[in-house]
Amino acid sequence: MIKQIVIASSVFIITFSNLFSQETTQTSAEKIKSLIEKFSDEDPFINGEAIDELAKIKEPAVEYLVKSLQDENENIRLCSAIALEKISPSGKQAIPFLTNALKDKSPNVRWCSAITLGKYKSDAESSITELQKLLYDEDYDVCWAAYISLNKIDKNSLNIVPEFYDVLDKIENITPQLMNELNVPGVSISVIKSNKLAGSKSFGIADTDLKIPVTGQTMFE
Repeated sequence: MIKQIVIASSVFIITFSNLFSQETTQTSAEKIKSLIEKFSDEDPFINGEAIDELAKIKEPAVEYLVKSLQDENENIRLCSAIALEKISPSGKQAIPFLTNALKDKSPNVRWCSAITLGKYKSDAESSITELQKLLYDEDYDVCWAAYISLNKIDKNSLNIVPEFYDVLDKIENITPQLMNELNVPGVSISVIKSNKLAGSKSFGIADTDLKIPVTGQTMFE
């Protein structure tokens, strides 16, 4: 009879422990989700407080942060990247998601994701190719973040020569932006490769009054 009581008591304790563990896990998940919801707030102080709390939770929060890193809201993605940076180098499961975030349309998200990957050092070798692309990003801070991270992950990965067509794409993308910033109405660019003309491109207008576009025949001073 005593043996039966002891067995029954053990079963009750185990069952109670499992229920307590499940309840604790559920409470933690709800807390993490509620903190991530604060990323949508426009107040940066509220964002910062939520990030700091998630950093204290550490790895259990990573599962939820990699999901919010893919949110449509740019601020949520940025705050998620910052939180993952504070948690790293824990949470290695976030590496593929941070690598994908290197393609984000927001330079701030790209910058923070690059910095975070560097904290994983050699564990983030799978991100090298995407980080190398950021060395030629249109945003200077993103380029610098990629350089810092590659230096931590694998210094040899910095010794690369950019693909020629990648260079042309960068020129085509950044020239209109620079023209706008410097108030230049028209530009003609030629690219030389191996002492030969490899390509040329015209941008903007040659005459601001007549709105005549720049062409290959436009004369410049």
